[in-house]
Amino acid sequence: MWLSDKQWTLSPAYDLLNVKLILPQDKEDIALILGGKKMNFKKEYFDRFAKVLKLNEIQINAVYKRVVKWLPEAIQLIDISFLTEERRIEYKDLITQRVIEFTA
Repeated sequence: MWLSDKQWTLSPAYDLLNVKLILPQDKEDIALILGGKKMNFKKEYFDRFAKVLKLNEIQINAVYKRVVKWLPEAIQLIDISFLTEERRIEYKDLITQRVIEFTA
């Protein structure tokens, strides 16, 4: 994390590489510890984390809306990526499932 002129922000390269596709035996969801955890994150966890960051409900909901809005663009980027067709499908399924879990 770094402090911008307005707020705390995750580094742009934070957990940049998604290894779930190539290392399915790796049970960790993220490389760095977030609030004492590295896996099994649920929406409620991020809601609590947002409260620790002193975000209000409007800000929290705006973050989730941006994630939903981002999904089609992410899928388009995956479609033009260097990944094999099988990996593209797996990756799109993975991020779609996570967006559903965190915005439902």
